[in-house]
Amino acid sequence: MAGWLPVRRTPKEQPTAPLRGFKLAHPMVSADGTRAGFGGVTLGRANVYEVVADAECAQGGRHQSPSRWCDCGFYCVHTLDDARALACDPDYRYAVLLEITASGRFMRYERGLRYAKQRVTLVRVAQRLKPTGLLLLLTRAEHAARLQSLVRSGELGAGLRLV
Repeated sequence: MAGWLPVRRTPKEQPTAPLRGFKLAHPMVSADGTRAGFGGVTLGRANVYEVVADAECAQGGRHQSPSRWCDCGFYCVHTLDDARALACDPDYRYAVLLEITASGRFMRYERGLRYAKQRVTLVRVAQRLKPTGLLLLLTRAEHAARLQSLVRSGELGAGLRLV
């Protein structure tokens, strides 16, 4: 096999602290008003995930997420400025900005991560609208108050904040 170069693999990264990131999502409330979740804005937008969630392959694959051979997994960017820049797109005008902690398998990219597990730690609502106004707009008037009470009570997950 003359002429073949040895394959050099990137060393496996072992983070010492939780991986933090930012992403956009559409807030959702269940029909009975007892549960809240988030819908993606691009890939996997048909799936709704909760405050703590494991990624699944959107194409129905049975492999672990994220996979090098598939585009499955959760996505986030490293900086708040990058997430805010994405939020300027008119397609995402009704999305909220999530601050997350990523864990499990992950792939690091120049501007962000693709990863297997996430915990939403903070929900940021657009500054141009009051949080109550945006929630009324996004989740129907009858469910907005329920979403706010779920966040305040801690039922959505310990440590989740709405700002």
